[in-house]
Amino acid sequence: MRKIRYYFSAGSRQRKDIYNLRWFAPEVEVDLCGHATLASAYVIFEHLNYEGSEIVFETKSGHLAVRKEKDILLMDFPVIETSPVEIT
Repeated sequence: MRKIRYYFSAGSRQRKDIYNLRWFAPEVEVDLCGHATLASAYVIFEHLNYEGSEIVFETKSGHLAVRKEKDILLMDFPVIETSPVEIT
């Protein structure tokens, strides 16, 4: 089983309402971890009493937004460009 560690901090250099978020596997920093992002949003909403309906994270994958609708957290993942590959 792979272990992923993550951390978040409040306030980016540009805006105080953006949280910095990074994810780490044992030997490398990873580009994206959806579970850790949702867990971070949960902590901010529920334990740090964030009053807004949306949290924005500044990450290696760009800005990721998590919004709260009633008791549900929703996150849109970044679009990854794909291209056809010829099967030989």
